[in-house]
Amino acid sequence: MGYTPHYIANYEEDSGLETYHEPFLIPEKAFSVIEDALVWRGRVIKRRGFTHLGRLRRVLAAEDMGNIVEGWAGVYPHAEVFSIFTGLTLLATEPNAQLQPGTIADPLVITIAGGWTITDTLGDGTTTVVGGAPITSATINYALGNLTIIFSAPFVAAAATFTGAYYPTLPVMGLKRREIDDINNEELIAFDQKYAYEIFNNQFRELPATTPTVWNGNDAQFFWTTNYFNDAFGKIIWATNFNISTPDPIRYWNSVDWTNFAPIVAADNVATPTKLLQCKIMLAYKNRLIAMNTYEGDFGTGVVHYPNRVRFCQNGTPLTIGVVGAGPKWTTVGAWASDIPGYGGYVDIPTSEQIVTAEFVRDVLLIKCERSSYKLTYTGIRTTPFALEKINTELGAESTFSAIPFDNGILTVGNYAITLDDSVNVTRIDVQIPYQIFDIKNRNSGVDRVHGIRDFYLETVYWTYTDWSTGKVYPNKLLVYNYRNQTFSIFNDSFTCLGYYQRGSDVTWATLSYDRWDQWEATWGSGSLQSQFPLVVAGNQVGYVSVLDESSINEVSLPISGINGTLNPTQFTCPNHNLISGTFVKVTGIIAATGPPDYSSLNGKIYLVRVLSNNVITLQDSTFANVNLGPGGNYIGGGQLSVVNNFKLKTKAFAPFYEQGGQARLGYVDFLLDKTNDGEVTAQIFIDECGYFPSIKDPANTFGNLGSNIILTRPENLALIPLQQYQSKIWHRQYVQTICQNFCIELSMSNAQMFDEDICSEDFTMHAMVLYISKNARLIQ
Repeated sequence: MGYTPHYIANYEEDSGLETYHEPFLIPEKAFSVIEDALVWRGRVIKRRGFTHLGRLRRVLAAEDMGNIVEGWAGVYPHAEVFSIFTGLTLLATEPNAQLQPGTIADPLVITIAGGWTITDTLGDGTTTVVGGAPITSATINYALGNLTIIFSAPFVAAAATFTGAYYPTLPVMGLKRREIDDINNEELIAFDQKYAYEIFNNQFRELPATTPTVWNGNDAQFFWTTNYFNDAFGKIIWATNFNISTPDPIRYWNSVDWTNFAPIVAADNVATPTKLLQCKIMLAYKNRLIAMNTYEGDFGTGVVHYPNRVRFCQNGTPLTIGVVGAGPKWTTVGAWASDIPGYGGYVDIPTSEQIVTAEFVRDVLLIKCERSSYKLTYTGIRTTPFALEKINTELGAESTFSAIPFDNGILTVGNYAITLDDSVNVTRIDVQIPYQIFDIKNRNSGVDRVHGIRDFYLETVYWTYTDWSTGKVYPNKLLVYNYRNQTFSIFNDSFTCLGYYQRGSDVTWATLSYDRWDQWEATWGSGSLQSQFPLVVAGNQVGYVSVLDESSINEVSLPISGINGTLNPTQFTCPNHNLISGTFVKVTGIIAATGPPDYSSLNGKIYLVRVLSNNVITLQDSTFANVNLGPGGNYIGGGQLSVVNNFKLKTKAFAPFYEQGGQARLGYVDFLLDKTNDGEVTAQIFIDECGYFPSIKDPANTFGNLGSNIILTRPENLALIPLQQYQSKIWHRQYVQTICQNFCIELSMSNAQMFDEDICSEDFTMHAMVLYISKNARLIQ
């Protein structure tokens, strides 16, 4: 009996990840596994990589770093090591900080009282010393922040200052947009746990402020910001991180300075009136600033938490805060005064649940509590301007930064489901993947770490989350939702938060950082290449910020802070790397230093990771041998890792003749794929509910492997079919020849393919499959 071709194409409806049903019951275009790939506009594509936007960094000018003290009593010359970060009093709160190597344009300069300067302009650890004896030379270890000075004679203690840049290497805790005067052009403001940053000359720097400002939140207290009102200096952005333990106040920035904000809300006592001290959420609504889930009182006399409170200021300016004076009230009436009719006020939601998040749908403010949903509407009455109404009693939200606004409602990640709230009904959108919500880690503030954003260009939504089964603290997954065709997939990425960024200039060939033009995935001439295009950016747990969806590869996202070649295998210190064993990484940037061994020989190669701890890994090369560099090397910094993503697609379990009580004979499969230059993938065939083992196409098996399990995405035979080199899509065939009850196909890249950058950096796009099948004998023999 001949084979009957079965054509599968247009992966649009009934596609994407489907875990509601068993694999043999899901639609034929759906996938039981889809990782680092997604269904997009009728085709299945490997996820795009991310490009490096920058590392959050501080630039210091003549910063006091204590005294240079040399207490040696032995024979000279003598080498003394000084910790720059200890001198700057940063080591306790920024233990993984790294120096940015000096350049001619941005030198690293240490000035020592008495006439000495130590200058780094080469970025290779060596310096130029001016001032003469007893300081004869000096070197810098950028990874550790150590300055080693060679003295030729005793040295009297002298004060020193530091000028240069360094990376705090703290988690990115906010990527926010600040309104500026240009239309549809917003400024990116980034936060880590301690500092706020802006982009200047294509690099991050600390946000300029007259008053030095530091936050003290933990690594799960993200920043909520809102743009509202102006003062004499410009437009204001408000920021709160909901940290009450240290504490941090609410603050606003006006392009000149940060201002602490604690307005008086009630004059219970003239000496210590009640103030608004902190809140989880701030939004502008009907010409009023609103604070939700508040802490109120006075830090000196007592603080009260109102988790269900919605507090609002007067109509107009929120900036008059009230001034304590003689008499029963303060001398200046505050904009937030709730005990004077017509000024500020509050409404408390009638629940003991906390307000978790809020977002607008048209002219209604939706408020999501832990297990219920409400809406805040405007009454127009001066003394009671807002009214509350309950929408749902069982579906709320768990994650403050998961809310994604659409015109027809908001999407939020809740305790039981991912829901759409349209101000009338709350419905779940994740029925295809009903158990995915329960994979989000609860411990270590796991639900607080979920961060979402909408990609308007690709018409997708991303949510970061920590998969509880991996034991990680920081998010290590992205749940991807294509809202155009309502499909889901999962990316393996470590991002703490998401935001938008608009370039200041158009992209040109000269500004691209890739080794090959085909690593750039954006369509040349598309709108995404022009300035002010709203790009999606992501920050990670060590201060890197990346632009998503532009490249076929990932650029750098992890620093190497130490290499220990005395151990076998060599151990690499990568603070808070968030990797899992089996991940592939590419090493770049290690600065050549004295050896042997020369650690920079690792640069440009792909390795397999074995995780020893949250901060230490070992590497294996393409022969699966452990990297063992041996003792004697000197690591001074610069090393970075780029994560090399694989992808995995596993189809449904095709059972074409179950209804007829018959087995199937699968002859071969044709794949319609986009042409690449060097690409290939591995196709495994699993039969009869065997799960992931064994594959009848695995060369290690001896019971039915016909032909190769490698599917080329490049031209296969130019001598026979010369026009393939000009085709945009090519049909590729895999021979199978198996008899089975059911079968599924898994597409991925093998370890050998992952070690080959020419292969693993190529795109993968599948438009269609043709299954050549025929009915065989009865199901039960």
